[in-house]
Amino acid sequence: MSPAAGATAVRERPTSPVTLRAVAFVAEHKPAAEDLGRSLAELTGDPEAFARALNEGLATLADPEYLEGQRRIAPGIADVIGIRWPLIEAVKRGFRESTRGDRTSTWLFVADRLLREPPLEPRWFSFGMLERTIEDEPERTWQLVRRAAREASDWITVDALAHVAGKGILNEAYRWAELEQLVYSPSRWERRLVGSTVATTPFVDHRRGREPIVAANGQPRPPADRRRRAGRPEGTCLGAAQPRPRGPGGRGSLLRRAGGHRRADERRPPGVGHPRHPRQASCRSCRADQGSTRRDPPARGRARDVRRGRGGGTLRPGHARPAPTRTSAELTNDC
Repeated sequence: MSPAAGATAVRERPTSPVTLRAVAFVAEHKPAAEDLGRSLAELTGDPEAFARALNEGLATLADPEYLEGQRRIAPGIADVIGIRWPLIEAVKRGFRESTRGDRTSTWLFVADRLLREPPLEPRWFSFGMLERTIEDEPERTWQLVRRAAREASDWITVDALAHVAGKGILNEAYRWAELEQLVYSPSRWERRLVGSTVATTPFVDHRRGREPIVAANGQPRPPADRRRRAGRPEGTCLGAAQPRPRGPGGRGSLLRRAGGHRRADERRPPGVGHPRHPRQASCRSCRADQGSTRRDPPARGRARDVRRGRGGGTLRPGHARPAPTRTSAELTNDC
């Protein structure tokens, strides 16, 4: 069989029954999902009524088969209704088309109310609202983004929230600091948001998301630059003996946590003082640096002169200089 024939055979592979049922379910419920989004446009002034209408409408779009698969691909996920993602996007699309010319300042109250709903689907719908409010009310929207990231407990929520964070970063470049704070978070879901945002940003805006600044902020930088941006002196070791900072580090440290042992090519140049460690350095490179920079041993010739008492060199405190050795001829001349 030729390669072209093999490729044709793969393309003509019959669709699985599961996929056929999913496509049919989405096609059947998509008009109702869009109508639900349009009806919600009239309730933006009443957050409680908005949340109640959204929950009632989403319950009619639930798919038990999808709910079972959702719990399988995201173990430990919180309360979910079981709505396929194309239907959630259809609800967002209907709401977006009906509120195209509306002001979004009051939406923050609705988004705040939806983020307190036990099911996750209303929260995912609120992310679509935050994508709009992050342009008009960036600071207040970032507060809700931080809260959603702090409460996230599954990868689906984190990856959906990355679209909001990516759009906010493209609008205001200094918002990279928001991700830098999450690099040191004890929550693995907040740390996942860092990588997910970096990976999602090029698809949020196909033009601005592919500018060089996005690649520069998402890749590691030299250790000296990282230490300078973190407010540490050039000679500061980032080893395990020192506590990791909670503040922002270098922008290049987004995809890997700042700190850790230094490689051999990252060692400090000779002559730069090594700071005092609260305990014995644990990394091999730090021990090597301590041995080479804490004190300068005297030259071999000078050390031999000190032992023979011929002057030169420096003695340790508390040790008297030994008297010079005199030959028999010098003793005879003195007599």
